[in-house]
Amino acid sequence: MTSPLASIVKAKLRAEGHFVLTLRGRCMEPLLFEGDRAAIEPCDNPQLGDLALVLLDGGELAVHRIVDSSSGFYVTKGDFSGRAERVVPSDILGIAKKFSLEGGPWIEDPRSRDEIIDLISLSLTIGRIVTRNSNDDARYMIWCQNESTRAAMMKGIEYAYGKARV
Repeated sequence: MTSPLASIVKAKLRAEGHFVLTLRGRCMEPLLFEGDRAAIEPCDNPQLGDLALVLLDGGELAVHRIVDSSSGFYVTKGDFSGRAERVVPSDILGIAKKFSLEGGPWIEDPRSRDEIIDLISLSLTIGRIVTRNSNDDARYMIWCQNESTRAAMMKGIEYAYGKARV
């Protein structure tokens, strides 16, 4: 499925090598909030844990984490969301590598690949376990991990640019 917006994103990625978008929605909180910006880069080989700009059914775009890949499909979802979507490789428009939090300078996620894989395991737990308490526990751990990562990213901005941020 193609959408006019997806066509624009693909054209900008080909012409300029990146595409900057302002995030909407809450599915990546508290790592990313509505109004934060993501720099999308082309990617031929997305990896587990990457934050991908994906084209969803209905032509909607979303920045979600790749949590699984098999049989020619990828599974993506918001870190704090219980809903996952299955997408074909052509529906992954690019990967977000850098972020501007609260209008600040561009910064990368400081987590290691292992820490991101742990986050994926927690994220996949949501919805697979029947009991509400287990899902709430997984959501709480994801929230804490993302909140501490965002705090580390903000501290990195303060250190690098000498700006006190509130």
